[in-house]
Amino acid sequence: MARPRKTEPDLLLAISPDGSVDVLSGKPRALTPRVFRQLVTHAESTLASGRQSRFRFTRGRGPGARQFEVTLMPVQSPPALAVIREVTSEQNARAGAARIRRNLIRLSQALSLSSRRLVEHDDFDVALREITASSATALSVLQASIWILSEDWSRMECREHYHSGTQAHSSGAILWATQFPAYFEALRSERTIAAVDARTDPRTADFRDSYLDPNNIGAMLDSPIRRMGRLRGVVCFEHAGEPRGWTTEEEVFAASVADMIALILEEEDRRHVLTRLEREVNEDSLTGLANRRAMLQWIEESATRAFSKEDAPSLMIVEIDRLEAVNEALGHTAGDKLLHQCARSLADGIRGADRLARIGGDQFAILLGAPAEHDAALAMARRIQDLLHQPMEIDGRVIKVQASIGIAFAADGPEASKDLYRCASLATSRAKQRGGGRVEIFKPSMHDSALQRLNLEAEMRQGLDRGEFEPFLQPILSLSDGTIHSFEALLRWRHPCGRIISPGEFLNEAEETGLSIPIGWSTLRQVCSWIKTMQSTTGAPVHVSFNLSQKQFQSPDLLDRLASIVHHAQVDPGLIQIEVTETVVSTYAETALRLAALKTHGFALAVDDFGTGYSSLSLLHTFALDVLKIDRSFIARMDSGGLEIVRTIVALARALGMKVVAEGIETVHQARQVAELGCEYGQGYWLGKPMDIHAAASLLIHRGSQPAPLKRQEKQAAELRELAPVN
Repeated sequence: MARPRKTEPDLLLAISPDGSVDVLSGKPRALTPRVFRQLVTHAESTLASGRQSRFRFTRGRGPGARQFEVTLMPVQSPPALAVIREVTSEQNARAGAARIRRNLIRLSQALSLSSRRLVEHDDFDVALREITASSATALSVLQASIWILSEDWSRMECREHYHSGTQAHSSGAILWATQFPAYFEALRSERTIAAVDARTDPRTADFRDSYLDPNNIGAMLDSPIRRMGRLRGVVCFEHAGEPRGWTTEEEVFAASVADMIALILEEEDRRHVLTRLEREVNEDSLTGLANRRAMLQWIEESATRAFSKEDAPSLMIVEIDRLEAVNEALGHTAGDKLLHQCARSLADGIRGADRLARIGGDQFAILLGAPAEHDAALAMARRIQDLLHQPMEIDGRVIKVQASIGIAFAADGPEASKDLYRCASLATSRAKQRGGGRVEIFKPSMHDSALQRLNLEAEMRQGLDRGEFEPFLQPILSLSDGTIHSFEALLRWRHPCGRIISPGEFLNEAEETGLSIPIGWSTLRQVCSWIKTMQSTTGAPVHVSFNLSQKQFQSPDLLDRLASIVHHAQVDPGLIQIEVTETVVSTYAETALRLAALKTHGFALAVDDFGTGYSSLSLLHTFALDVLKIDRSFIARMDSGGLEIVRTIVALARALGMKVVAEGIETVHQARQVAELGCEYGQGYWLGKPMDIHAAASLLIHRGSQPAPLKRQEKQAAELRELAPVN
């Protein structure tokens, strides 16, 4: 490699008005006629104007060309002074920097497109391999690697390592903070660690004996990987041989690569959380089988795929008889062990295409994966009964169980085709009614219960006319100071028989018949009237959450109805928070438009029972929601592995600017747990049971907005439970 030429020394000239030139210092060099004319012309201009002037010229051509800059300076009397200085290296440096900058920009764009394509295909490892290889090429370094920092900052593990010489990828190496304290400390505070001489740089010198010298590493350019202000790891670029200076553009490029990796890691984390949540809501925690929700989804998918009677799905429900006797005699732990063994026996008895789920306390369901004739399904059911009847040893006792089995074939009639699950359940109930240990196939005559539903519908219509449906209000408290933040309106039916009936006993029928719509509007009118009264009484606004049923949400006059009710009651729409479940918004094509219109009208929006529907985390990114209500099932399982799920949901919601309400708080321990996780508000029987509007008014007037720290809420929760009726 040719040595770089030395820069010529500066030349100082004196130029008289008559054009004569004297050399004052430096070695004279030949000037071309064109340059000489420029020199004389600029000298005349400088002497006439009294101002400094500059021009440049090039001597030679091609790679050996030299560039010079001439500066002419006036003095009090002629001649003018001219300094000729070579600027070849400066020009080359600027041109080189610009070239590097253009190359890095192009490589960054190509790298970004490549990583995005790979991430969209869910192959995060391939994306990281592509990044290390491409960025190592861009920076002309020997090695590029990605290291992930542990939660406790004690170590970093190599997620991806690329060697440009061998083009080999590897992973798994570990760096311990105790061995390299200066380096780990630098990661905390510096945007990039540009070690020109890695062997002597105090941040990287600890690596010399164990790593730098054995691998002939002379320089390092490391950029910490940060996301949301948190350090996740570092991307490292290592130059072989002698020390190397790093340009500003190269440091910016390394930081850009680190930012890109941070985005990929965040997306990977999001996918993992989504997978965990989906598994949590679709899996039975006791047996590891799918749960009822998953089975219902399978049935729906199977029915959608069926093109003919021969393709129609069939469902078998298996109920373990007298499980209650085992629980009473040996305890629920023994009962759980029995169910676990039953699940294993059922798994042995099904075919490869069948799908097995636990759908209830003592119930399992099998969706037959291939078209099944009645005789074949009956034979399979009897084989399952035989398997379950084999002796099972539970806590030193030998137990034999029998099972009631109901089967429904969608091809058997319109009822079974429309609601396969209910028809199979009816058949199972018939098997139990006949003494258990039997197999029954659904028949249309089993729909005697339809008459009961008709009677229920008639009673609900009468109750609506007589004003028997009313809102009960459950307080939602601030977990930081115990103040009443708002209420949730919960529907109750004050039946003429004297009972206060919860929605679980009639809401499904109301939804199916369409009565949920007028019942819902009647309830909302009562809520708005109460809000107006309480605002006049206390002088402060009162916020109430109101649940929309699926048919209410999808009704074409939803916005007109809501606007009319709040306007007639003279209530600010901002005091009403509309709650919808995941299932409601995920099964309606115009959900986004409907929610946007509700926001425009001034209503707040909340997703209720989060984690139990079909859409999971996609809701948080798709719709403009204000509040996320964590489903009570997650709160109940915080002490059995669900704590991290709740922590993740809270963090994701807060990152998206959403308020978080924990539902189903039943103990002071749960209240403290969700408060420590950063959840702002809580709701549940420990904090306050649902109460009628008169009791809620008394509570609001009595409590007002007085703060009550969590340590004093236990006493107040007892007071709330005394105010609320048992229902």
